[in-house]
Amino acid sequence: MQPTKLAFGNLSFQVSGLGGESSVNEIIIFADVGPFAGGSIVNQVWQVGNLVLNGVPQMHAVSQQNLQSTGEIDFLYNEEKHR
Repeated sequence: MQPTKLAFGNLSFQVSGLGGESSVNEIIIFADVGPFAGGSIVNQVWQVGNLVLNGVPQMHAVSQQNLQSTGEIDFLYNEEKHR
């Protein structure tokens, strides 16, 4: 598996209050985001697993559990929908 490759660039929404925590096998990132140019709904994705090699996160397995780990959050109406 290849390491994750993220491109640097501008976001289409504002971000403030950026912070985070890390423990042995977990990283949590906190931020205030918005307003959103395209409305109040954003896509979300999360992954199960702890694939890290030499301190670099690796691609997760394409298992059914990870394929179903997507959804939408509507920040205006405080709703979450799983896909």
